[in-house]
Amino acid sequence: MTESNTVKPVIIIFVDGGPDENPRYRKVKNFAIEHFKKYNLDALFIATNAPGRSAYNRVERRMAPLSKRLAGVILPHEHFGSHLDDKGMTTDDDLEKRNFQHAGETLAEVWRDMKIDNYDVSAEYRQPEDSKQDPAEPNQAWYSIHVRESQYFLQVVKCADESCCPPTRSALKSVFADTFIPPPCPILQTPSKLVVPSLLDKGTSKFSPLLVRLSVALSPPLEGFKQMPYNFLSICTIRLKEKVCPTCGIYFTSHKGVQMHCRYVHGKPVQDRCETRVRPQRLAAKRANEFLCIVHRYETSSEDADWLDEDEVDTSGLTIPEPSSSALQMPVMRESEWLANPWTEEQ
Repeated sequence: MTESNTVKPVIIIFVDGGPDENPRYRKVKNFAIEHFKKYNLDALFIATNAPGRSAYNRVERRMAPLSKRLAGVILPHEHFGSHLDDKGMTTDDDLEKRNFQHAGETLAEVWRDMKIDNYDVSAEYRQPEDSKQDPAEPNQAWYSIHVRESQYFLQVVKCADESCCPPTRSALKSVFADTFIPPPCPILQTPSKLVVPSLLDKGTSKFSPLLVRLSVALSPPLEGFKQMPYNFLSICTIRLKEKVCPTCGIYFTSHKGVQMHCRYVHGKPVQDRCETRVRPQRLAAKRANEFLCIVHRYETSSEDADWLDEDEVDTSGLTIPEPSSSALQMPVMRESEWLANPWTEEQ
């Protein structure tokens, strides 16, 4: 908060990348836009890490003190009576909700006694019905001006038109003259100058820090794009053009996003360019409507992992991972079993 008790004009949020928080999901983007408008923000940035790099995420590190405080804490699962049968399956939904609420209130009570960086922790149990389920869909014309999305990064930024957005409250425009944070790109030192190598270049280029990226005048090779998309160095570059508007060059994280943009902003349907699906080497995991695909990068002779929508993946001949029935059941132990002596005495 600022000294005038208002929300700071620029908010940066790091999330853990799960399906409920990943910045490329529709509901997450709609909530971000709603908060952007509600709190009169100059910019809202939401970022997450790529698969396999969650340990570097600031959110994961910040959760460590909360997890440590729960060491030794036992949450009784049947405070108001057992809602499970002998197989661990729910038999009473209402009783399960009451037991779950008691566990949540216990967690909140434990965490409220904590301090992180000398700040009091605020925690409370919230009823599911207290949470707003589905924010309004944004206007597509407004969206194309104020929002830029990518696989791991979402930007919602004010425009310069004061008839559309209130005046900015920060000096963000003096840092990002082009409104949005520019896409990251590698830099290669040649004998005469700094250059951005071709996408297929196997040289020793390195990604530059943001301030260097802003201060050095570079012209990234667009290689057929109207503007450089954020996922220009993605694991499967053939999919990029399928997710870019052919008229204005704006990149979207899904085919549906491109189709909605072309239909409502440009007044014409996008041509079907989605016939080619990604053919991964294997499928590592499945969640909701996505697969964790292991894809081979021929330009670097390495493997990468990425979550892709089901309709973007060619699964023919591949084994689709499914959770086992035992994995679907939460192991539940009674307090007496937890405290029981694991050792037996010799006779």
